Amino acid sequence: MSAYPNTATLSHSAVPTAIIHLSWSSVEQLADTEMITNIRQGISASLSTTALPALLTLPTAVTARSTHTYLSSKTRLLSSYLRHITTFTLFSAYLLSPRRFRHPYLLYTSIFAFVSGPGVDYAVAFREGKNEQRALLDLEAQGDDVNGEEVRHAVERMKVTEAWRAGISGVAFAMGVVGIWGDGA
Repeated sequence: MSAYPNTATLSHSAVPTAIIHLSWSSVEQLADTEMITNIRQGISASLSTTALPALLTLPTAVTARSTHTYLSSKTRLLSSYLRHITTFTLFSAYLLSPRRFRHPYLLYTSIFAFVSGPGVDYAVAFREGKNEQRALLDLEAQGDDVNGEEVRHAVERMKVTEAWRAGISGVAFAMGVVGIWGDGA
């Protein structure tokens, strides 16, 4: 039984501690969703500023490639879950709220949270002319004969991509905070 009246509880196995209480009549529960957007922003920011530059200091290209592959797959999975939870809850709150309480910041924040994934991937692929997943598969296909410059290029591309994701997630978080503050929460 939830402590909040008229609430639905959502949980996901990949994020066992993140249980979101969503109430269509009060805005204070949306702060949990904003927390998930902030977690998503933190993942991208810490990857682009700490983890990925540390990959470039590993002693061998094979180690750097395997670490990059592991980090890339786990990051993509976790951020996808967080992005989908955020988008679903904010868009559902927008759609299910009464017409007079239907604030556009819910819609805008959900759109920015969603675009921080595939939108950034599309923009980077369009700019560089090569898909990041395809480049990662090409690196894995090399076996033990890994070119260090290709690993460096892949790490630097992921660093730029995660920096863009952190920026767009930060804009979504800021819109959500301003929206909640404007609602009087």
